[in-house]
Amino acid sequence: MRQLIAISAFLLLAGGVSAGNDIRLVFADASHRLGRPNVANLDLGVISHGASRQQGGTRVTKRIRVVAETDAKERRTARLSAWTDGTETRCRVRINGIALSAVPVVVDPMMPVGVGVEYTIELEVPRDASAGALAEAITWNVETH
Repeated sequence: MRQLIAISAFLLLAGGVSAGNDIRLVFADASHRLGRPNVANLDLGVISHGASRQQGGTRVTKRIRVVAETDAKERRTARLSAWTDGTETRCRVRINGIALSAVPVVVDPMMPVGVGVEYTIELEVPRDASAGALAEAITWNVETH
């Protein structure tokens, strides 16, 4: 018997900056900007667990581009961190293979400012996850060096 569970996945990307920074985070996918500076929505669509699902569940990946924009003239680098709020227990989120939790982790220690950098967001939904809408917020923080 084939089991089919549908989960609608949605991620909120929210950027922040440390005090004193003049940087904005801009999120984009392959074709366009995903939202206004520091906030974006990423719809991963419907995830279906079927007979072909992996042992641990289903994984969905999405490539996004993040730009740390600034009005400053000099080129700098920045440390990019990210975390989730931890309220959604039916999934695991990774950025470039780095697992996110409620504790901030460094995603890119030397992100170039003013240049679009690609990151892979991976959402893993265990096979015992219940059907329904799934929403998770990823908070990003950028600090210049």
